Amino acid sequence: MNDLSGLALLGEKFDDFRLTFVHGMQEQDILSRFGGNPSLAWTLPLGEYDTLDDLLYDVDDALFQEAEEEFVLQIGECPDWAFALEALWPRVPTQQLLAVISSGTTAVSVERISSKWLICLDWAENGVWKGGGEACGPFLPPLQAMIEQAGVDLEDDDSTLGKSLFAPVLSSAFGIRLTRAVLEKPLLTGPVCFPPDKKR
Repeated sequence: MNDLSGLALLGEKFDDFRLTFVHGMQEQDILSRFGGNPSLAWTLPLGEYDTLDDLLYDVDDALFQEAEEEFVLQIGECPDWAFALEALWPRVPTQQLLAVISSGTTAVSVERISSKWLICLDWAENGVWKGGGEACGPFLPPLQAMIEQAGVDLEDDDSTLGKSLFAPVLSSAFGIRLTRAVLEKPLLTGPVCFPPDKKR
């Protein structure tokens, strides 16, 4: 059985986040696709954003000021996928993000907003958005088929908040596994400037 216990850990730490999985990638690949600079990324524990600010300030005060206007990723790997966590604002629109991030592969994003569990799911293949939706429905046919394949009971009140809706879809349709142990390890952390060709 696929293990998604890491989602519960994220729910304990953050009221809002977007988590994007990219198939067949490694941490540095994700950093590059988001427009990050390897020289400005460090391995830090989950949620250690103040430490990142200190590190950027130590390198160059101007870089710290620029990073305040960009957004921050924490990146890790799970079996067959790499993932990028955005727990701070600003964030670019999900479909715009996936159009770039999914080039040559598959990318899946789930999002929690205002304490509601995994309220949105979207996915794209090779730069093309394939489907998605919000946990409150209604669902377009591709997502509806995935929900049915995952065996989700849409009559269950819990699924209206996404807690028992999109996690099974991640597991069943995409084979994603994200354990607590993965998120308890240091994650590659740094500011990114998206899209990657955007001038700093």
